[in-house]
Amino acid sequence: MFDVLGNIGPTVLIGLLAVGVALAAYAVLTQVQERASLRSSLRQLDDYEVENVREQELLQPISDRTLKPVIERVTDLGRRFTPDGYVDKVRSRLIASGNSNPDAVDRFIAIKVVGVALTPVLLILVFGVLGMSGMTGLLVGALLGVVLVYGPDAILNRRVEERQHQIRTGLPDVLDLLVISVEAG
Repeated sequence: MFDVLGNIGPTVLIGLLAVGVALAAYAVLTQVQERASLRSSLRQLDDYEVENVREQELLQPISDRTLKPVIERVTDLGRRFTPDGYVDKVRSRLIASGNSNPDAVDRFIAIKVVGVALTPVLLILVFGVLGMSGMTGLLVGALLGVVLVYGPDAILNRRVEERQHQIRTGLPDVLDLLVISVEAG
């Protein structure tokens, strides 16, 4: 009952296999022919060009294809949990630091989200891998957690202060050049 193929000769098996391959090739070729005829008829309509989306996507840099979507999702998550006015405050601080790039706010929020997300991982590292325990482990974990969460803000504040210092020290020279230019006529 189960030995059905045993009674069929090898030439019949090869013939069935050839018929199967021929049917598969026919199906593929008809699909290709249908697509080609569809493209040719679409091209006749006002020089319509069918664009290959895959090739267009592959022309973009790899950072735009991989990092940008991840950063956008992390930024959306960060914007969802940030308090009102925080994004505007970050934007004004970034402009004050000399960074007027529109993507800088999104990157900053993404860095903050990653810092908050890495805090539990850091605590596991301190207590599990490093084997710290007691008050020392708590202090090291808390200190590293604070650095991860508030570090980006501290770095941004430092850049704002440095830029303001540069402006304050360079302003007298600029004013002096303006006075000399006005006096010279």
